[in-house]
Amino acid sequence: MPVIYRCGSCNHVLYEFLRVGQDSYGLPTPSELIAKLGSNCPHCGKKLKTPALESIKISPHRPRRTSPSEASRRRSGEGAV
Repeated sequence: MPVIYRCGSCNHVLYEFLRVGQDSYGLPTPSELIAKLGSNCPHCGKKLKTPALESIKISPHRPRRTSPSEASRRRSGEGAV
């Protein structure tokens, strides 16, 4: 299940953890992410803080829809690096 960290003020996506193996460190905690970003939102500049339990939102993941041409490119292996 993907985990997305967003700024509480401007709703800017701060970090997306989409799948296991994305990086060698795994999912960062909110405190680790705040330390990595320098304690301010890079978009609006507001001070980031550890979220309260009430501000955590769990919702079903809706994968992005792909256009028919993009889907056929993926199947044929075009554009793969």
